[in-house]
Amino acid sequence: MISLKAKQDAVSEELFSLFCSAPELSTRDLLQRIQKRHSEQDYPDKLLRTLQRRVKEWRAETIIEVEQSAGDPLQLAVAPLHLKAV
Repeated sequence: MISLKAKQDAVSEELFSLFCSAPELSTRDLLQRIQKRHSEQDYPDKLLRTLQRRVKEWRAETIIEVEQSAGDPLQLAVAPLHLKAV
């Protein structure tokens, strides 16, 4: 039997993968996609705030990675623009 923690980790990895493939998606969109993909499990709307906090961290980490890897100052100014604020 798969533990609750293992299920949560798998969903977290799936959410992160969705975020990486389409960082412009809102947290509500991400939650709705998980709810549709895993309709047999309960992912209530009240998880939205938790997901918003997690996505905010992911976006901040993405911006830091872009800043550290970019050598051109113009890239720094443009790179974060594709990310929506939470």
